[in-house]
Amino acid sequence: MRFFSVILFALLCSCVSLFARETQTVVSIENENKELSGTIDMHMTGEIPLKNASVNLVSQDAWLFFDNVRPSEVIEKYASMIKVSGEVLQPGKNSRVDVFLHGTVIIPQDENYEPLQVFTGENYSGENRTYLVDSCYQDLESFDNAIRSFKLKRGYMATLANESNGQGYSRVFIADNEDIDIPVLPHELNGKVSYIRCFRWEWVSKKGWCSSGAGCYNEIDLTASTWYYSWSADRESLNDAEFVPIKQNWGWPGFAEINSKSNVTHLLGYNEPDRPEQANASVEKAIGQWPQMMESGLRLGTPAIADNLNWLYSFLDECKKRNYRVDYVAVHAYWGGSGGAQVVTDGNGNISPEKWYQKLKAIHDRTGLPIWITEWNNGANWTHETWPADEASKQQKQLTDLKGILNVLDTCSFIERYSIYNWVGDERALVVGKDDNGNYTAGGAIDQKLTPAGEYYRDLHAPMAYNPLKAVVPTYQVVTPELEASYNMNSRAVEVSWTDYNGELTDEYVLERKTDDGEFEELISGVGQLKNQYSEELKPTESHAYTYRVKIKSGSEEKYSNEMVVDVPIVKGTSDVRYGVATLSDLVWKYFFFEDGAAYSTTPAVVFGGFSSATRTLLSYHLQGTSTNGFRFKFTPWEYQNVTELPKAENAPYIVATKGNYKWGDLDVEAGDVRSVNDEWKKVTFTKPFTEAPVVFVSPSSAKVTSPSFARVRNVTKEGFEVHFTREKSMTGSFSRENICYFAIVPGMTVVNGKKIKVGKTAEVVGELSNKAELSFDGTYTDPAFYCTLLTSNDSFTSNLRYSGLTSEAVTFMKQREKSAGASGTSALDQVGWMVIESGAIVGTGNIETTAEEGTLKIFPTLTRDILDVTAEWGTRIFIYSVGGSLVKNLVYRGISFSVCELSAGMYILRTDKGESGRFVKID
Repeated sequence: MRFFSVILFALLCSCVSLFARETQTVVSIENENKELSGTIDMHMTGEIPLKNASVNLVSQDAWLFFDNVRPSEVIEKYASMIKVSGEVLQPGKNSRVDVFLHGTVIIPQDENYEPLQVFTGENYSGENRTYLVDSCYQDLESFDNAIRSFKLKRGYMATLANESNGQGYSRVFIADNEDIDIPVLPHELNGKVSYIRCFRWEWVSKKGWCSSGAGCYNEIDLTASTWYYSWSADRESLNDAEFVPIKQNWGWPGFAEINSKSNVTHLLGYNEPDRPEQANASVEKAIGQWPQMMESGLRLGTPAIADNLNWLYSFLDECKKRNYRVDYVAVHAYWGGSGGAQVVTDGNGNISPEKWYQKLKAIHDRTGLPIWITEWNNGANWTHETWPADEASKQQKQLTDLKGILNVLDTCSFIERYSIYNWVGDERALVVGKDDNGNYTAGGAIDQKLTPAGEYYRDLHAPMAYNPLKAVVPTYQVVTPELEASYNMNSRAVEVSWTDYNGELTDEYVLERKTDDGEFEELISGVGQLKNQYSEELKPTESHAYTYRVKIKSGSEEKYSNEMVVDVPIVKGTSDVRYGVATLSDLVWKYFFFEDGAAYSTTPAVVFGGFSSATRTLLSYHLQGTSTNGFRFKFTPWEYQNVTELPKAENAPYIVATKGNYKWGDLDVEAGDVRSVNDEWKKVTFTKPFTEAPVVFVSPSSAKVTSPSFARVRNVTKEGFEVHFTREKSMTGSFSRENICYFAIVPGMTVVNGKKIKVGKTAEVVGELSNKAELSFDGTYTDPAFYCTLLTSNDSFTSNLRYSGLTSEAVTFMKQREKSAGASGTSALDQVGWMVIESGAIVGTGNIETTAEEGTLKIFPTLTRDILDVTAEWGTRIFIYSVGGSLVKNLVYRGISFSVCELSAGMYILRTDKGESGRFVKID
């Protein structure tokens, strides 16, 4: 992947200032009081550049260079010989004294110099304004979204962005060699700039150092490094070395500390996110914090991987999807023999510079970005190379190997910076010092000195770090918005939000909604921004699925977001007892609402009656937020299964009932709740005894415990029952107390609102698969809802009840036990209570009932990826047609669901040989 495509060199060729700059080079100035004016660079190459002489810089564009004297020495020895417009040199006040390769540049510009001038018109026309260094301008006032051209003085860097927080399209401009004049801003920024930050540029070499110890500053001096970092943001730029802060990990250092730094230009991402003992961050986590990195305005480097290139490439791919700016790649390279991330030895076990080059070139080719190697050495103490036995020979090997590697790094145009790591074995050290025992080691901080390899590193005149020919300009692509939508149970409103990474580059957005399988309709429209929200109140009287999407327009391009389906399942009815079958295809909370205008007067009891058998995943119910207007619940898989999603949708029959005792049709019922139940049996007494022992359905109602659990009863009598919770055998520790709801109903038959209801019990004959129960209803129940519950507890295993093969006349059900502690042991046979209700309404995620005006055909879900359930007469021939009229599938209905996996995504018509029809949508 080429993360960026436009090379900055093209920009420089067309936009650099054309004013002539005079350059003079001398060894030294002797016996002369020299005055520099106009636009001039004066270079002095000698080791003693000023002898009985002085230089007065009277123009802000008259720069003085000490090519081979470092800034600290210039300030110490020559500051008194240099004047700025006749005033004594005061670094940081009336002038800049900065790193320039292995020497120094003095720039006669004071601390209030404003290097950036912007214009509201193209070609430097209209109103103009100038900006200071370091300040982060996030409120451009009348210049917000008005800037169309600018001029940036040499020696400065400026970052411009669409969004006031530095996000959106973001671009860094660097005037390293000449002024940059941009007569017409590129399309992504023209009239769209809302963020500006300027920085002082320093001309560091590739050669750097990494250290956070007591000897850090001395090590920088000893090695003549021109930049450094410390795995934090705790230090400052030095006279002789630029500091680079790093966001070491997600938690620290904080962005307030990073953004407060002066005289810095770059920011590094996490340190080794692919290592658990370091930043230990997923790509998703790093991406989540990247907008705050962009807010700094600094030139940004990727998180520095230890060895996982796939992590790096995935990170960059995700940045590209969001138009996030990344300016360079950071990697660690402890490359050597086996054990290292990359093996770079030849056939004789010696370090191969050519292999170093090949590995680095592969990274550059994949990313298209310049590379920083922020930790590296000639292998490490966990790689396996052959080393000589004596110290002198070891030092010679390190020197020889290092020369070869450094030659590669300095001659590779795509290597921008490198900082060697000193502490991976004494034989690889560049700097050694005395430890507590007086021995020279890599970790010693007393009386530090250079090894032969360190002396070579010190004397190495590495080339300039920043290379305009390899720097890149971010490309922009129209990015698909990311949309989320959910239903708020309290406000009865759908809340929609979307992130549009195009930000102000989106000319217009249109939010659309469709109901069930209808057509999309426009809700609102507006101009683009990063974060967007919309809310609409919905109080439907029937269950509906609402699909939302947002369309954006950017220039000539249009993009649609992902579609989000928001189900608003309605529990029909106005009586004390209401019921239905929920179909859930995932493991998140789902809301169910009572009909508008049919709320309960008090909070009802909600219970569930077993699970369907679409999968073998062992599930439990979690119920929460029950109110007079509705409730929410979800499936929770047993933890030992490590299930994160449902392979298929499962049905969950539920009952909602007013608390108290009363008649439902001709049957006596009592609904209530029991508080503070744990794994110890708790006795519950009915408020009014039944005429016979009822069937008791129980379910947890408080969801205080997030792990799966199961409520189970025993000793059910006319007067009451006992209840407790069970959980996975492998779980230990105390059992938190939960509340439960119960619904008790006497066996028998009744008719309510024209719907037949039958309640019964089995003998203690129900077990696992080999002892499943086959139940006949002794009658026909059209489109039945089936409920089952254990009434005894003859073993200590936690078990679900699953039903299958449900028809209008019969059903099969069985126990399914959890096996977290192993499969040994035999599940006992238990008594099961059951209830069948005619025409149980099916509601839930993506499941809208589609019924012909006449006949028995029902199709669910109407949105499916794989399985379609159909209720029709046995033996009915089913034909499935595309919307174009082509027959794509036909079969004979045998009372079971069937697969539509082979069908392409789209809408289909289902017809029967009895003239009934319906529709469903196959999704990918």
